[in-house]
Amino acid sequence: MKTLIHARIFDYHQYIEDGFIQFSDRIEAVGPMKDLPKTEDVEDVSGMLIMPGLIAGHTHIYSAFARGKAFPFNPKNFQEILDQVWWKLDRKIELQTAYDSAIVFGIDHVKSGVTTLIDHHASQVVVGTLDRLRQATDVHTG
Repeated sequence: MKTLIHARIFDYHQYIEDGFIQFSDRIEAVGPMKDLPKTEDVEDVSGMLIMPGLIAGHTHIYSAFARGKAFPFNPKNFQEILDQVWWKLDRKIELQTAYDSAIVFGIDHVKSGVTTLIDHHASQVVVGTLDRLRQATDVHTG
């Protein structure tokens, strides 16, 4: 079991200024340093804030490479944007592009504290893209 000590901990219910977290494949114990049980595998994380990961409830991973792209048309409404940009892009998705965009998107989100993505993937053309998104973003412990 691993123990992080001298952490600032916020779990959305309480705040501990100088605490510990013990975990293996899941969190086993959390508390103030005065309650720390005897332990051996310890890492001092003095001053660091530890909190649960954030959730992004609406993402479009396949659009990762479209950020900042200038499109040569002047849409008048949302349907024209879908027809002229997103549905065209959706039909061009390849398995490697899906994987690569998930890697880029995942790294960007983790850097911002997001650990869970709910994606609105819509490719009805390329079979296997959801498997590639999962392979790129699924993290296994242990």
